[in-house]
Amino acid sequence: MNGAISASSFSATLSGTLLVNAALAVAGAGSLELVADQMSLDAPISSVSGAITLRPFTTGRGMSISDPSATGLVLSAAEVDRITTTGLVTFGGEATGAIELAGTANTTIGYGTRFLSGGGIRVNGNIGSAGFDMEWVTPATIVNSLSVTAASLSMGDNLAGTGQTLTLFTPQVLLTGAEGTERTI
Repeated sequence: MNGAISASSFSATLSGTLLVNAALAVAGAGSLELVADQMSLDAPISSVSGAITLRPFTTGRGMSISDPSATGLVLSAAEVDRITTTGLVTFGGEATGAIELAGTANTTIGYGTRFLSGGGIRVNGNIGSAGFDMEWVTPATIVNSLSVTAASLSMGDNLAGTGQTLTLFTPQVLLTGAEGTERTI
């Protein structure tokens, strides 16, 4: 996309590489969805208050946020910083492979986030969305000792990580799962 686009909602789906070279803006509560196996987000992407979704096109293809060594749909910290909304940004979908978060760097996200994957989430470095909510919908594995900063953190039952330290800087942690399931924090 080479020319600026402003719309009430927007969706782009393709199997190859999606290049965003000019501003992409959705007005009001309109949704914005980008689906491609590779993305190059070189311009601002925004929605006033609507949901934004970024996910791979190919079923089972992984995704990475701020980990350039990963494979699959890789979004750098700079690309993630170009996204703005007061709504929720969802990275991945039910058919997305494993999601790698943060690499070995600190990643700060300036909006509410939801990470959704059919292949699980691997958290490799510090990640924060200070002042905003963060949700890990699928099982998460803590690979390295790290910290998470968020207004609230919501995660499912399956959080794994042997010998790792997870430091939470959040006033609220929500654990969801089957009734009667034991949860320890």
